[in-house]
Amino acid sequence: MAANSSLCLTPACISAASHLVWQMAPQWDKMDPCTDFEKMVCYRYQEQNFEDKGIALVIMDQNRRVLREILELPYEEAVHYQSVPWKSTFPINSIDEANFDMLRRAYDTCLDTEAILETDRAPLKGLVSELTSLWPVVPSDTKTTVGKSDYEGLTEAIYYLADLGLYPLLQYEVGANILKDPKETLLQVQGPVPIQVNATALTDTAGLQAYVQKTKTAFTYYLDLSDSVAESLAKGVVDFEVAISTLAGPPVDEDDVTEEMVSFHTLDNLGKFITVFDPKRIFSSLAGPAYKGDNVITESDKYWAAYNKLISNTPKSVVQGWLILLAVKSLGDAVSVDADEERWIHCVDHADALVRNIALRFFVAARFPEAAREQILGMAKGVQSEAMKTFEKLEWMSPEARNRTKQKAANMALNVGYRTANPDIRLPQSLAEYYQTINVTDSYFSNYLHVLRHKNDERFGALGKPTDRGLQPFATAKVNAEYHRGINSINLYASMPQLPTYHHDLPSYATFGGYGAVVGHEIFHAFDNNGVLHDETGLRGIWWDNKTMDEWSNRAQCLVDQYSAMTYPVPGGEEAIDGMATLGENIADAAGLKHTYAAWQTLVKSGKAKVQDLPGLEFLTHEQLFFVFFANQWCHSYREEFNDWKWEKGVHSYDGARIAGATANSRAFREAFKCKVKEPTCEIY
Repeated sequence: MAANSSLCLTPACISAASHLVWQMAPQWDKMDPCTDFEKMVCYRYQEQNFEDKGIALVIMDQNRRVLREILELPYEEAVHYQSVPWKSTFPINSIDEANFDMLRRAYDTCLDTEAILETDRAPLKGLVSELTSLWPVVPSDTKTTVGKSDYEGLTEAIYYLADLGLYPLLQYEVGANILKDPKETLLQVQGPVPIQVNATALTDTAGLQAYVQKTKTAFTYYLDLSDSVAESLAKGVVDFEVAISTLAGPPVDEDDVTEEMVSFHTLDNLGKFITVFDPKRIFSSLAGPAYKGDNVITESDKYWAAYNKLISNTPKSVVQGWLILLAVKSLGDAVSVDADEERWIHCVDHADALVRNIALRFFVAARFPEAAREQILGMAKGVQSEAMKTFEKLEWMSPEARNRTKQKAANMALNVGYRTANPDIRLPQSLAEYYQTINVTDSYFSNYLHVLRHKNDERFGALGKPTDRGLQPFATAKVNAEYHRGINSINLYASMPQLPTYHHDLPSYATFGGYGAVVGHEIFHAFDNNGVLHDETGLRGIWWDNKTMDEWSNRAQCLVDQYSAMTYPVPGGEEAIDGMATLGENIADAAGLKHTYAAWQTLVKSGKAKVQDLPGLEFLTHEQLFFVFFANQWCHSYREEFNDWKWEKGVHSYDGARIAGATANSRAFREAFKCKVKEPTCEIY
């Protein structure tokens, strides 16, 4: 208990404190936090929860429930929705009401399972019929290959599906030009990947046979084919899938892409390399007349030669069958009520996806007041400042590397909570204008397609404009925070800073130790093993001198070795963490925690920190509680079977290792708990 501090008894403080007291070990005071901190903080969470969940999933569940409660209220009550310890205070507004009605109609239509079942798969069958009418092909003809006469029809079929945001024989994205100028956007065009995401289905005999049968069933229904014709076509399509997979090769991380691996084109000359259909027709229609097509990055020219050969040598019925399978697989949920989750969960997410910024407006009003946004932005600026102080002192950095690294920290865009432009979610008129092309109907299938088209419109609407470094679209309920290295920005979404880990009324040690550590984590992704490959503008390349890079690598190896020595439980034993694969996250954890603690201490010294105690936790110092709130974010109840799936190939370390590793790398933690060894195990920054 700190001297001269009072007890915080607000609803938020009582809620957060009771959560911590409940989950801590019953005899925590007899445990050694220096070696068993996770069990001390997370004991009952692990012992008494029986679902594969961490705190993030618990918060996501409660976020969805808040949205559900809002969506099931009439507008007059939704604007005043109260979720202790928050209360919405929107004034009633006719434009706001019309926006809410769009959101509510999308939700209600999704819930109307009787109407969906009544139409069955007819809407999707109609879409397949439209698709085949654009490029008429005889399904039973498995010999006639794609030729020049198919150029126009194949182009129209591809555009039809691309307009829905699907990836028909191409992948495409709009993003910053990280190889030349991150301030400008460009169109990124790549070859296709298999529809079947389960690699086993394309690599073993049993998997291939099962995939053929599922594809045959789809063709039998959607194309009204006989069993024999459907099976023959299905075999051809699956063989084509295997060929696509072989052509694509293993996935390449964004930061492993070099200029030698890609080609820069204009839209006008792209047709010289993609010759089996008209890419200019497709992308100029998707982007609209404002896009001049002068900035396109694609696979290497060598790749397109093999791509054209593959399609030209494939029966046209098989290529069309692949497009049909893509549509059926991608849109199947739009004609189904089957799901692993309760229907209301699916429908909350559906309504959110259709008019996300409207859903976010009502969620923010209920769960994320302006005071929280300002406080989190203040924490981010505090961590940013501490990072620059550290960079100034790092002797292993050359003067030029030090100055540019400080500039990168200063340049970082800090986006918190929600957008205030294009659209400004605080203004009903701004939202109404943003969604003026959306027509929410009583047809679930139609609304589903609206979701896809609107997302595609947002994507292509960015072409030809300066790179948007503002908050990127993200599911309202889903718990996450992100760093975007190509544009040097962090996105701190309103969904994550929620009780039991955050509330703006909590004492400063709680806000900084809990969500503040997440903020610090995201900031230091700018300086992890991927972040250091992008300079202060986001441009990818070598911008540190060799000596500085070598010094950094030597320190990073300590973290690789540290985490590689850690394990997590799986059925039948323990599995080692991949210290190299998880390096970026582990760097961000260690450096983020250190500098968030420093930012909190700076606030304490300024006299502006909230220093109240929490009920039931007076036996811990504020310094200790800072780390208790940090560890609380990674409490979980994962079964061994779940661990085997979740952590095998991920970039994040096992949650327990995140607690153990980050605290072992924190001098402040070891001092707070009076550990024998005060030096951090590993430290880069």
